[in-house]
Amino acid sequence: MASTYYSYQAPPLKHYQMSLERIDKFISEIYFTDVNLQSRLLAKHVAPTTLSHFKADGRFDFKLAQCAEYEPVEVGYNFGPIWSSHWFKVNFQVPKDFVSGLSEDEEVLFYWDTCTEATIWDENTSAPIGAFSCAEPHGNVRDYIPVTNQLKSSTSLSFLIEVACNKVLGEGKGSFIGPPDDSVSYTIRKCRLSVRNSKVKALIRDLQLLHDIAKELKDEERGFTALYVANEIINLLQLEDADASNRALSLSSQFFAEGNGAGQHVIHAVGHCHMDCAWLWPYDETKRKCSRSWSATLELMDRYPEWTFACSSAQQYKWVQTLYPGLFQRIKQSVASGRFIPVGGSWVEMDGYLPSGESMCRQMLFGQKYFIENFGIQCTEFWLPDTFGYSAQLPQIIQHFGMTRFFTQKISWNLFNKFPHHTFFWKGLDGSKVLSHFAPGDSYHMEAKVGEFVKTIRNFEDKGRSCKSIFLFGHGDGGQGPTEDMLENLKRLKDVNGLPRVKLSTPGEFFSSIEQTDLQNLCTWSGELYLEMHNGTYTTQSKIKWYNRRCESLLHTLEFLGTLCYVSNLREYPFKELDAIWESVLLNQFHDVLPGSSVEIANIDARKIYFQALSSGTTLLTDLLHTLSTENSAHEVGNAPTHLPTVVNSLGWSRTEVVAVEHTPCVEQKDSEGNSYCLVTVCGYSVSPCTPCIEYHPVTVRQTSFADGSGETIIMSNNKVYAEIDRAGCLTVLKYVLDPISQTYSRNLLSGNANQFTLYDDIPLFWDAWDVMDYHQETRRCLTEVLTSAIVKEEGPLRCSVEVTLKISNSSHIKQLIILEAKSSCIKVECNVEWNENRKFLKVEFPLDIVSDHVTYESQFGHIRRPTHRNTSWDSAKYEVCCQKWMDLSDYSSGVAILNDCKYGCSVTQYSTLSLSLLRAPKSPDPTADMGSHQFTYAILPHGGSIQDSGVIQSAAALNTPLIVMDEVPKVAASSLFTTDQPSVVIDTVKLSEDSRETGSRCVIIRCYESFGGSCEATLSLSPNYTMSSAKECNGLEREVEDLKIKQHSFTASFGPFKVKTFKILF
Repeated sequence: MASTYYSYQAPPLKHYQMSLERIDKFISEIYFTDVNLQSRLLAKHVAPTTLSHFKADGRFDFKLAQCAEYEPVEVGYNFGPIWSSHWFKVNFQVPKDFVSGLSEDEEVLFYWDTCTEATIWDENTSAPIGAFSCAEPHGNVRDYIPVTNQLKSSTSLSFLIEVACNKVLGEGKGSFIGPPDDSVSYTIRKCRLSVRNSKVKALIRDLQLLHDIAKELKDEERGFTALYVANEIINLLQLEDADASNRALSLSSQFFAEGNGAGQHVIHAVGHCHMDCAWLWPYDETKRKCSRSWSATLELMDRYPEWTFACSSAQQYKWVQTLYPGLFQRIKQSVASGRFIPVGGSWVEMDGYLPSGESMCRQMLFGQKYFIENFGIQCTEFWLPDTFGYSAQLPQIIQHFGMTRFFTQKISWNLFNKFPHHTFFWKGLDGSKVLSHFAPGDSYHMEAKVGEFVKTIRNFEDKGRSCKSIFLFGHGDGGQGPTEDMLENLKRLKDVNGLPRVKLSTPGEFFSSIEQTDLQNLCTWSGELYLEMHNGTYTTQSKIKWYNRRCESLLHTLEFLGTLCYVSNLREYPFKELDAIWESVLLNQFHDVLPGSSVEIANIDARKIYFQALSSGTTLLTDLLHTLSTENSAHEVGNAPTHLPTVVNSLGWSRTEVVAVEHTPCVEQKDSEGNSYCLVTVCGYSVSPCTPCIEYHPVTVRQTSFADGSGETIIMSNNKVYAEIDRAGCLTVLKYVLDPISQTYSRNLLSGNANQFTLYDDIPLFWDAWDVMDYHQETRRCLTEVLTSAIVKEEGPLRCSVEVTLKISNSSHIKQLIILEAKSSCIKVECNVEWNENRKFLKVEFPLDIVSDHVTYESQFGHIRRPTHRNTSWDSAKYEVCCQKWMDLSDYSSGVAILNDCKYGCSVTQYSTLSLSLLRAPKSPDPTADMGSHQFTYAILPHGGSIQDSGVIQSAAALNTPLIVMDEVPKVAASSLFTTDQPSVVIDTVKLSEDSRETGSRCVIIRCYESFGGSCEATLSLSPNYTMSSAKECNGLEREVEDLKIKQHSFTASFGPFKVKTFKILF
């Protein structure tokens, strides 16, 4: 039934689809453009008076561009190549009658199109003021700016345009995620002034919305009404009637003014511009993308003052602050007015699985600190819309840094299961809960189209529990953000019968509305948010992941040593150096860089950044070690070593390990290459002379032949582990020692050959660098061709080793050194791989004779369990998962852990076969991914009892944080700086407090976590060589929340399961 508020002529007979097509063709930019509504849109045109060009040598050279020599060019001019930068000067001398003849319905636009991204600069302020962009094959995102106001004061217009030779989503060859096409060139396709009829443009927008409502609500009364109104408008506009446009606009306005009831779903529309720090382009291009997108956003805010823009990633703000200070000042003003809204509270939108727990903390510490210092704002929403899964510890970490809300949408990409909620509580590993929302439109770059609003309300999983959702509008991934068309659509659709109500809003306003009315109705999801897709990113770009782990370990050690130097009055704490290293590492943890899903040029940049971070960190490490020690001027007297080496242990517990040494009297073993080894014991968090272990059970290795002459095996053992190794390096027997005195062993924990390398075909459906599909498991092939049979390289007594080389293919091989050391529970495997494959997947597997329904995997600040079975679709989806430094399969009596020093991908098959994922070979978007040489180490740890009692956690940490041996004499006393009486409580970080930068206070931060999964009371103690004046528990931002009672040099704190706590100690 037609509305009573307005009238239209509904034809007696109407074919629905034909009518939809009629509307579509009447506003089409492709079909019948000489007679449809598009033919009335643009009237007069003015060509540029002059157009000239300058090719720059690089990016960020505005001053050079101002004074450069430009060559005349014309529309149609070709330039390139990809990633190059070009500048164009455009001048218009506009005829007076061109402006004076404008009606109130006409406006002048400057059109520019080179099928690239481009920035318009204001030469007076030296700041970007707008942008053009092309996202082909999807068409232009933005190809004009309004200039009517400028022409009111002058008939001369000049523009300085910086052109970046790439589209919004790069230049993939074959597909948008393909490697960049180096042969591409670009052309000036448009450069003109044109007069646009604003009424015609409004009618085009109205008809498009009416068409879409009729299409989306095809079987509903409101859909028919939209169809008939649009049909009537077209009929009106066919008349030779000067008032036809006004009558048509009145008809559409009446349709859009017919509102909803009070109980309709409310969509909170928030402007957004998802900006990948790097992806199909390098970091440096993102810096310009920020300037383009944010200057265009501010220009749009000047014309549409009612909307707000949410923007994450402190790193990107800092780039703009450094490179575009004028633009940054405009952003600060907009932030102060509440329209440009920092969100997320992190340095970048990092990966949700791969960074360590402390790295995640620093993402938020650096991010929140930046927003507080520069804008006076502390974010309350953690914003991570596009990462590839979310750690179970994120809710606790989010809360620890002052955020109580979480937003994403990525889990909508699941391949197996539809996630059951959109608004819910997310419960973390320790029991912390955060209010969470997934945009039900399944996107973070909506375009304010009718279909998106309809999908949002139909897709919403929490109907009856809540009636609100977030709608992020604005082009994303490569930036650009909201457009004029989006904002015009939102104005029309804010309250339209048949559609959800639309409210221009902010993230804070949305979450507050949920908190005020809906909390009691919401469900809870407990544990990780596993993305059933993109699980190949746990392995792709192995070198980047190697760098990340090395940097995390190095920073841990540097901060401890810097703190020890400071509290010992030996030097200032190296805030500046550490900040620079941390910022580099945090940047590279961006969710397309650390996962390995970026183009080659971005990966090259990432490796350079990591290399510089490691280089700077190593230099600082040397400086700190020298500060803490005194050089021994006489290493030898009569060729005899005169002193014990100094050992640095930056972990929180005592360690007894074999180390390589020089100039020391405690050498127990030398190998054929001249390396010297001794067995030392050193206390936790200390720099002290090593204590040689005089009594120990030597490690042994022997080679034996089978009685039937069928082959040989090598037996390695010490007082903790027994293993048999075949000629291909496979472990055929693995036992742990039950009684070292009687040398009794456990049963063999293997059900087949372990340390078995396997190769798989790895051809996903589309997302090459991202995805490993479940069917890859059907292509398993064992690597059995031996190039060099297992041979004993070292025979003890401290260390024995076996070397073997295997063929992978004609162009790839792997050499492994299998090592067992005295007093070690681990068999280490050092691997050197030459890898030159095409879409292959290399794993190493360990079939175990252990029955359990779950495998335990280390996560950030704890561990989680995942099933060994495939009972449900949720279980089946987890055929490739992520861990930090270890995974373990155990039953009640025994188990085996696999430790690693830089790997993240892993899996379990056949209920009890553990596999560690080593290397992939995708070809898009980086055809060189993982090609070349690789070095990595993993270890096998058989044990009795539980994970908690067997040293798995400590052994994995030790593998990643080796003892440091130096030849100098320490200046500090040989004692642990910090200790705890609870083995379950790990002192994970020791650093100087942030407020010590300004105040000079001697406050030290220690961050601890409960690692076993249980509650306890822990006493944390300071070395008696120092004085503890006060101790306070604080949050992650180091704001004090509770005073703690000090007893001598210690204090006591309560820990729940997997609880993370931060303490501030005044020396």
